[in-house]
Amino acid sequence: MATYYVQPNGSNSNTGLGASNALAWQTVQKALGATGIGSGDTLYIAPGTYREAITIAGTYSATTSIIGDRTAAQFSSISAGYVRITGLASDALGVSTSVGNFTTNGKSYLTFDSIWLEHKITVAASSTNITFIRCQMTTPFQPTPSVTSLSVIAITTTGQSAILFDKCFIQGGVSIDGSGVATTTRFNACLVQLASVSNGGFEFTNSAACAMTFSNCTIYGGMQAQVFRGYSPPAGAASIYNCLIVPDFCTPTMGSSNSGVFTEDFNAGYISRTTVVAGANTKQLYHRAFTHTPIYINPIDAAIIPYTPLAADNLIGAGSATYSFGTDYFGNAWASPPSIGAMELKTYSTIGAYLPSERNASTIRIAPGSTSQSIELYLGATGLTASTAGLSARYNRTRTASVNIPLVARTIAQAWISGGFAEVDSVYMPGVYRLDLPDAALAAAADDVTVVVRGASGTNGAVMTVTLSTGDNTGAGDVSGNILEITEDPQEVTNISAWTGDWHTYVMRLVDDNGTPYDTTNDTLSVTYTNVATGSAYSFGSGSATITKQLNGQGIISLLNPAAYPTAAVIRITIGAAIGSTVRRFGPLEVEVLAP
Repeated sequence: MATYYVQPNGSNSNTGLGASNALAWQTVQKALGATGIGSGDTLYIAPGTYREAITIAGTYSATTSIIGDRTAAQFSSISAGYVRITGLASDALGVSTSVGNFTTNGKSYLTFDSIWLEHKITVAASSTNITFIRCQMTTPFQPTPSVTSLSVIAITTTGQSAILFDKCFIQGGVSIDGSGVATTTRFNACLVQLASVSNGGFEFTNSAACAMTFSNCTIYGGMQAQVFRGYSPPAGAASIYNCLIVPDFCTPTMGSSNSGVFTEDFNAGYISRTTVVAGANTKQLYHRAFTHTPIYINPIDAAIIPYTPLAADNLIGAGSATYSFGTDYFGNAWASPPSIGAMELKTYSTIGAYLPSERNASTIRIAPGSTSQSIELYLGATGLTASTAGLSARYNRTRTASVNIPLVARTIAQAWISGGFAEVDSVYMPGVYRLDLPDAALAAAADDVTVVVRGASGTNGAVMTVTLSTGDNTGAGDVSGNILEITEDPQEVTNISAWTGDWHTYVMRLVDDNGTPYDTTNDTLSVTYTNVATGSAYSFGSGSATITKQLNGQGIISLLNPAAYPTAAVIRITIGAAIGSTVRRFGPLEVEVLAP
């Protein structure tokens, strides 16, 4: 299994095995053609517009991932943006261009992630294990719109199984024409904007043994929308659960000339039915003040998502956990029971967005030329890993271009490696992560280095400025006797310096996460010393630390180290305050121990 790259400035004569211009391919067709990626490989596509008609020619027997790198985490010289594959030769107004097809004819085990596919997408002829996740699927506008031109997805002929559309934005109709679409085919947590033409919804035609599942989708828009329409399929064509169905300017319909074609329950909307039995738990809505934005938007990036439930809305928790699947539109776990529609609550956060905040910016000092250095960053969200979708890290040195830091999965106790990334402690220090800085970031001949980690859903990201200096961080020489404020808020790091051979007593004030001095009267205090570079305990060689309560009500304590600092390192000191089984953590105090 190998990793390949496509970017607009690459060349199809390259190997494709690197993200730079000299290594990456230029076209998606090259990557998915006969001499492109193979079974089990991963392909990253850089932001840009790729005007291509794609014919998938490879053979795949294991999961093969085609990922639109919208944050440009893999491409240091390219800015974040859409990864758009389009059948349009030009975006000029008035250009008449055929839509073109993006066809999975006879192909299997392909996963398309975070790509804008501006094509008609056809899943045909024994395609199995095909997944579209976080994709935007639209058709270019046609001079004479029709049902056919506005059907963005077509599932045709026979033999398809395990087809998944997960957390996608679909603009247009979906036609299912053929037989043998297995029960494992599902639309989950999708936003579907219906075509504003007759029969512009989900159309089942001669779809024998179809049995598809729609779960937690939000279906909206349209003027003459027939949301689920069966022309001549047998019973059991589709099961619809936990869906919100609210076309804008008409009464949405669900029906067929045959009975038993559609089974529905735990849905919501103003729905007209023909030969469809209303679900016992379906809500009939007549007028709602939904969160709403104009049509023809891209909800993947929109600040406000259309038709999401308001706080305390009766759509929240009204679905069935039996029929929920995966995660919601933003990748969050469903509540139990889940809400009706594509997401749990309305949200103003966006996938890939960075919302600056004064709570996630900080400054530390590291000597220029230092190697194997790690820093701690507060990202807020727990559970992030080096492979979390959208997460990226970059640094820039004084007045130079930013440089990508490829993230590498680590545990907190593993040794430094460039780009190493690990959560410190999801229970006692939630949201705090270790990042191993590349040695090149800290090389001499720069005043400072700015590090940014951002992009994953659920976090605003973090900014760390590293001042390249050997000076004393406190500005007060020997810190013995100076009161150091140590907070319970883990993103607020106190930094000081010391020399090897020094033996210090530190006087600290413990402050809770509201900024109030912590009363230590009834607490049992403890201390932990951790080598930041290795994640293991820092050893003084002998002795035990002494903690003394000085002014209980003011949270002032003194800490005498076990012995003199024996070796140069960056040390993280945290104070534990325990009452019974409850332990509160204060810090970290980070001490850069330097060799004289």
